[in-house]
Amino acid sequence: MTDRTVTQAYLLGISEGRAAFRALGPGDDLSADARTTLDILQTLLRQGFAGDMRDCLRGERDFWRNQVKQLSKGE
Repeated sequence: MTDRTVTQAYLLGISEGRAAFRALGPGDDLSADARTTLDILQTLLRQGFAGDMRDCLRGERDFWRNQVKQLSKGE
């Protein structure tokens, strides 16, 4: 098990992901939007951000990973 701590930046990323998810309208394809957002976040993380920015992106990425997983169960 790792001794990683959850940072405020990571939690901010989760909050931002949740806010974006809630902003999606009823006509939106939630599954496609979640996958696209996850792909974008993974691309951004590969660009080498560090510190708080990296933690924020990781938090939002993890939020969207969970959404993709949850939405896949419903299909």
